[in-house]
Amino acid sequence: MIDFERFWAEPGCAPGMSKEETEAYLKQEMGGMPLAALVPEGAFDPGPGVTEEEIVAWEQEHGVRLPDVLRPALARQNGGYVRDSQFRVWPLEEIMPPDDEFWEYASYEEEEVPDRELVFQFGEDEFGGICLLNYARGPHQEPSVYVHHSDPGDFDKCSDSVAKFFGRMLKTAEAPSVDWSETSSLEVVARETIDLSRLHPKGAESEQILGRQGGALVLFTYERTPQQERFTKTTLPEPLFQEAAMIMRRRPDPIYTYGLMLQPENSDGIVEHQSERTRDGRWKNSTSRGVPICVQFESHDRSLLEALRRKLFGETTADRAQAREKTQEELQQRLASLSPEERQAAGMTMFQQMKQRLFPGGPPKPEEMPPEAAALQELLQKRLAEIEKRVKERSGNQTVNPEIQRLLGEMMKPAPEDAEGEE
Repeated sequence: MIDFERFWAEPGCAPGMSKEETEAYLKQEMGGMPLAALVPEGAFDPGPGVTEEEIVAWEQEHGVRLPDVLRPALARQNGGYVRDSQFRVWPLEEIMPPDDEFWEYASYEEEEVPDRELVFQFGEDEFGGICLLNYARGPHQEPSVYVHHSDPGDFDKCSDSVAKFFGRMLKTAEAPSVDWSETSSLEVVARETIDLSRLHPKGAESEQILGRQGGALVLFTYERTPQQERFTKTTLPEPLFQEAAMIMRRRPDPIYTYGLMLQPENSDGIVEHQSERTRDGRWKNSTSRGVPICVQFESHDRSLLEALRRKLFGETTADRAQAREKTQEELQQRLASLSPEERQAAGMTMFQQMKQRLFPGGPPKPEEMPPEAAALQELLQKRLAEIEKRVKERSGNQTVNPEIQRLLGEMMKPAPEDAEGEE
């Protein structure tokens, strides 16, 4: 049963933090940036609860019954973040059916959505997904909960009911579900500890152990700060996606670390377990599948990551990735010296090269596609043409420097076939 006295996060705080922890985070991690600059207006300063009359008026306007969980929750506070989570419930006045553009790109089975007018956006998750109420069983029945991420566009059920959805979110346990002792039986590939005490004088660190378990690559992390304690276990099915084998800056000064990206070819096979200690000493345990689509192994030492990349991806892929990183660095330096118009023109060149790479023989012909796909293809091509036109107008038909064209071409160059399947 949900305790509505503990449903909402403390107003004016970052997700999962107290006011003291939020102030420390903004000072140490965000350079003193105000909280309001990081989130939608009103997200951390929600309005007072709505009245019963306002709820009834909303129901009459939309022809559905507001879920039993949201009625008492919104009566206490009109939207905001759920306690010890990064999930935000929208204010009552923003809970409404998505627009036509949403349905143009959402991918779903017709039988799951018998009536689009009975689908309502009501919140957003930490991964940028929009959560929706789907009254497929009828306007006065308990709706199921779906989530939609713009990339790849899938519209997926995540709970049969709103009560179960929030029940899982608010559930805590006495112990973490991630068992750190499993690391002692791993076939360890790499391990690294990042000292975070320069950000947290009272002491903090992030420990990582990358290994193999049950034939899959597994990354364990344990991050401890004065405000937080979190374990994660991410299982990554192999093979890894070779073109994503990049090393990039991970944390800014004064920590200054790099991260090696590890992304499976089959990102749907990713499973991540996470355990985070709550402020009352209990644990929030969660499991996600298919997200995040990649993880990073972190180190102060770039050469350590380069050696790890060669071990995981092989010499050919590592050499190609290193050359690409060098090209990317040179490209960024050159782009920084350009005028805004020249940067616009360079961006359009990159966009056109990406299209050529995606459709080397040109986009599919409408007559070769199902009617629904052909209509979507026509709309997409129209919008792409509008984007190109606007960018050309803004750039004043500025030409692109030949050296930048060369660097862009190097960045967009596909991986050679002889690297596939490399051990």
